[in-house]
Amino acid sequence: MKRCTKCLVEKPMSEFYRDKHKKDGLKPFCKGCAKVGDAAYYDAKREYILDRLKNKRAETGPALDVARMGITVEQYNAMLEAQDYKCLICGQEETLKLRDGRVRRLVIDHDHSCCPQDRDICGKCVRGLLCSRCNSGLGYFLDNTETMRKAIDYLDKNRRT
Repeated sequence: MKRCTKCLVEKPMSEFYRDKHKKDGLKPFCKGCAKVGDAAYYDAKREYILDRLKNKRAETGPALDVARMGITVEQYNAMLEAQDYKCLICGQEETLKLRDGRVRRLVIDHDHSCCPQDRDICGKCVRGLLCSRCNSGLGYFLDNTETMRKAIDYLDKNRRT
């Protein structure tokens, strides 16, 4: 049990977010108070947050996570042009739409066995740009080619002509 520093209620440890910098490994306030605080912060700083996000998008263009993937915006754009703006697997342009109606950019695909322990990718394991559907398909099959071959055999065997 732990006492929240904001609401002063004693709650189970599972009611607190993790914080590796704290002695007990948990934030000093409970999840409920954190959500209230986050909402209040967003309400107070909404324009500032949205303005920063807009500026970041303007700087990086269509590839918001290129830095996390270990490549530059220029490398992303060069890959995009080399692929004729199409997915390397299905050869189609991205069709998935974002909430604001814009078409999503192609996803940066990488070999998950190269950098499994880190969230950031080294950049050497980037394989290409894929549409969301093909990228998700590889992910669901855990990049396992044997399982993918079995799926192909299954589809071929059970295809209606």
